[in-house]
Amino acid sequence: MTFASGVRAGAALAVALLLGVPAPFARADEVLYGGNDWYVTAAGIVGVDNSDVSGAEPSGGATISTGFRFNRWVATEIAAEWIEKIRYDRGSGAKTCRGSGGASNSYNAWQVTSGGRLYFTESLIQPYLLGHLGLIQTRDNGGGRSCEGTGLVARLGGGVDVFVSNGLAISILGAYVLPTTGASRDHDYVSLGLGITWY
Repeated sequence: MTFASGVRAGAALAVALLLGVPAPFARADEVLYGGNDWYVTAAGIVGVDNSDVSGAEPSGGATISTGFRFNRWVATEIAAEWIEKIRYDRGSGAKTCRGSGGASNSYNAWQVTSGGRLYFTESLIQPYLLGHLGLIQTRDNGGGRSCEGTGLVARLGGGVDVFVSNGLAISILGAYVLPTTGASRDHDYVSLGLGITWY
């Protein structure tokens, strides 16, 4: 999945779900936006490698998270994310594909994490910070073979929920994904997404 297709996937998801939800638009003085409820966020994402390789190209993927928002300010959640074939140049800084006999030129990444969100407002537009810890698995592709690595990962970032009704928001997401152990350690990347959150 390319950069363009990742952006199109997120935009299409947002538009399709908005058109299919019959809930009326509401004024801020009539409804509560978030707070004391379960939620699900689904988004198309774009990932860009930010380690020591050169010539990195954006790639597409998807993320989904579910959690419980205890009040207007704090939520806890679990999340899963997948990125398909983040590409970069072979050469200086290229990752070594163990057992392939050479450097790889792309990798896939899957992760499962848990953590929390800290919201700053209770209005129609709600920015937040997030922090997660979990596991990541990467697969380097090169030399005609693939090899995998697993490690712990930290996910730090934030987002903005823009509510269009009391139970539906357009979500803009951003995070820095930092593997900290194992063979996945040097596969850190930036993840940007666009999707929907349901309460």
